[in-house]
Formats: sequence, C-alpha cells, structure tokens
Amino acid sequence: MRDGMTEALDFFKTHPDETSQAIAKYTGLPAAVVATLPQPALAVTLTPKQIQFWIDICKEQKLIKNNPTPADVWVK
Repeated sequence: MRDGMTEALDFFKTHPDETSQAIAKYTGLPAAVVATLPQPALAVTLTPKQIQFWIDICKEQKLIKNNPTPADVWVK
C-alpha cells in the first residue's frame, strides 16, 4: 500500500496536467477552476504525533477503549 501511495505521489509531482484532470473529474469542478487552485500538499509518511492525534480522537469518540501507542497501530 505504501509503495502504491509513494508511486502516486511521484506521479502527482511529475504529471501536473493529468493530476489536474483527475481532480476535475472526481470533484466535478470545471477545469478552469481547478487550474486556479494551489496544488495540495500531499505526503505519504506518518509521524507518531499524527497517529497519536487519531488515537486521541478515537478515544474521545469512544471508538476504542484501550490505550494504544502509535507504535502499536503502525507497522513500518
């Protein structure tokens, strides 16, 4: 999965026209509007801080009961 996401990010960076076409297609926005938008800041890496954010949200929403650490839920 990670390799696929990295490949997609590389494609995004090297094929701006195709990326804009895909954004227009899947958002339904006119191509002229998409052309005026800044490119999104995409990343495929996660930090423990980012994972902890989601753990905290899940605990707050009572979706999980235990206390996992980022290392418990992310396989490198």
